[in-house]
Amino acid sequence: MITFIYGLVSSRDGGNLIWYVGQSFRVQERFGRHHLRESNGAKGKWVQKELAEGFAVSYRILEECPDEAAANVREDAWIDACRKINSGLTNGIFGSRVNAKRAKFLAKCLAESREQLERDREWVASLGMKP
Repeated sequence: MITFIYGLVSSRDGGNLIWYVGQSFRVQERFGRHHLRESNGAKGKWVQKELAEGFAVSYRILEECPDEAAANVREDAWIDACRKINSGLTNGIFGSRVNAKRAKFLAKCLAESREQLERDREWVASLGMKP
């Protein structure tokens, strides 16, 4: 199913800065039902602030992807690119499922490293040496 990468923009800056990058196969529906009503998180707080101060929030289609797998990769790329232009981008540290998988993998590697370090300390201690 065709999936779109979109960016949320504000009339405050003429719609020139992207403040959030997302993906959906029904962007207009997602925008109306989800983004304009959400108040939690950085994105929700940004949307509510813009609206409260009288600025319009809208979306722009950034890219059309053939499927969700491609959209996950491209969303990641758009987040990285937009973060270089706008340090206030409201996406979290890990923007897409691709990044979430990467974060989970890194957390697993860190845990394994800590376990190995503990085993190494025990081995050194068993030799009568101080770690």
